[in-house]
Amino acid sequence: TRDDQFIHSLSQSQSFDIINHESKESDDCITYFRIGSKPYGYTEDQIERDFRIDTNAMNLDLADAVNASVANEEGRKAFLAHTEIHDETGRRRVVLCYAGGEPANNLELLSEEARNV
Repeated sequence: TRDDQFIHSLSQSQSFDIINHESKESDDCITYFRIGSKPYGYTEDQIERDFRIDTNAMNLDLADAVNASVANEEGRKAFLAHTEIHDETGRRRVVLCYAGGEPANNLELLSEEARNV
């Protein structure tokens, strides 16, 4: 399906990490992902501690940039919802959301904006 293709492409992307998260509030139709450590070769802890980069802010900035962007030449646009979860260590994490069937996701635009954040 188109959703499976998008999620597979997202998982193979050099810009994004798929976040495995389970909770009572979690919806099985939503895939959580975020920019963070994958494109840089560092762990998220190293990025935050050693480089003092707020990865939650990076993800919010990406959502804002994508949602404010204009359609490309083909008229395609992307939209990103976001939410907060707690990771396995209890830290609050901003994650980006892909809801199954969402037609307004464009991985090329997401990746382009991620490089600019």
